[in-house]
Amino acid sequence: MELHYNQYQLWLNNNIVISRWKARESVPFFCSNLLISLPHQTKDVTNLTSTVSTIDELPGLAERVIKQFNDCRIFIFYGQLGAGKTTFIKQLCAQLGVTDSMSSPTFGLVNQYLDKDDCPIYHLDCYRLEKESEAWDIGLEEILDETNYCFIEWPDKILNLLPENYVRVEITLKEAQRTFNFTTAR
Repeated sequence: MELHYNQYQLWLNNNIVISRWKARESVPFFCSNLLISLPHQTKDVTNLTSTVSTIDELPGLAERVIKQFNDCRIFIFYGQLGAGKTTFIKQLCAQLGVTDSMSSPTFGLVNQYLDKDDCPIYHLDCYRLEKESEAWDIGLEEILDETNYCFIEWPDKILNLLPENYVRVEITLKEAQRTFNFTTAR
């Protein structure tokens, strides 16, 4: 296993952390004050962490995310109200060639956009779902077809229905900065 403190230190100083490793057993690894416990089963884990200070930095981040996770189509978003989930999803959609007007699907639960190739992109907001079974009523089976991009806000109510291959996006807000942490394990 090859993870080096100097590599992490360099990446942390640039406000971007990218790591990729294969983990075969649970091994604690110390990096300064961080303790990383790798998973038991063999999984290919990819992380990307970036901190932005202005909305003008989001298109560049969205472009990097689409390239970094080009084999993933489902992204689940976590963050407090006002963290920027919908704003960042708009940037991801723009990078994919969506020219339609985009908004939060809070009341309609799902919005569908078309990318530059006329392929559907889905944007779900599960905040108002009362129970998991309601997700099937909005066409979740078709939406989760892993050939289409799907961006899901407040995914906790449908986690059991998601396929294994997705990107978890956590957005934290501290003062005027937002930190985006993207993780996937396949």
